Amino acid sequence: MCVNFVSRSIEVFDCEGLKHTKSVEPFAILIPRIIKAVHSSSNSKLKVKQYNLSYVPMPLLNKSSSDCGVYALKHIECHLLGLDFSLRKKENHPFKWVDETLFDEIQRMDEDQARIAKEIEDLRSSMKKTMHEEVMKHKNSLDVGCVASILSILCLCSKCD
Repeated sequence: MCVNFVSRSIEVFDCEGLKHTKSVEPFAILIPRIIKAVHSSSNSKLKVKQYNLSYVPMPLLNKSSSDCGVYALKHIECHLLGLDFSLRKKENHPFKWVDETLFDEIQRMDEDQARIAKEIEDLRSSMKKTMHEEVMKHKNSLDVGCVASILSILCLCSKCD
């Protein structure tokens, strides 16, 4: 929300393009009353009329519910600076770094996740190989049953993942 005390208006920013009338209207009614309450008593002609509500058109940017705050702040900043937020899609827009940084972070996380999955798979293979070698060494001894039980447990655990 952006409250303009001069024009007595409230501009609402929502990246999903939703209208929040039930949530915003009480502010439009309450703000002039608060101003009148804190204003000096010598200026009793202050109007208590509800502020006008308007919804600022915004491109639908939300990919998830967690990024709306970032885009709302950027829209408000552009709005206050008089910048056209549609420039965001061009190469020279002032907030391009936000998009690039988020993309780089997501890509880095995907790479880390793939690397960790590979390391886990390599560890499982190594453990299976080691256990197989140990079983083969002790094939004729009495502890084969114990080693086989451990191997079975490890195989079952790896299937649970």
